[in-house]
Amino acid sequence: MAALEITHVDYLSLDVEGPELEILRTIDWTQLQIDVITVEYRIHGALNVGIDKPASMKKLTDLREFFLNSSIYRELGLLPAGMSEADGLDVVFARI
Repeated sequence: MAALEITHVDYLSLDVEGPELEILRTIDWTQLQIDVITVEYRIHGALNVGIDKPASMKKLTDLREFFLNSSIYRELGLLPAGMSEADGLDVVFARI
């Protein structure tokens, strides 16, 4: 975004099959304002057989901690709506 001189994004969906948190850590939050972010936290087991629920819950906890510590985002909910944390796919954060 910096190379393109973009400083504002309305909506970002981050789904890169694993390193979402590592990517978020590379963002210069003083230079880029993102209004709404959805991040995939579901992790599939070996050979994509079933959801690795413990790993998914750890990733969700880590994402929540990252955004809480940022002091600029709050969690809006999980997608799909109505799913339990263990069965959800994405977590939604909005800029405060």
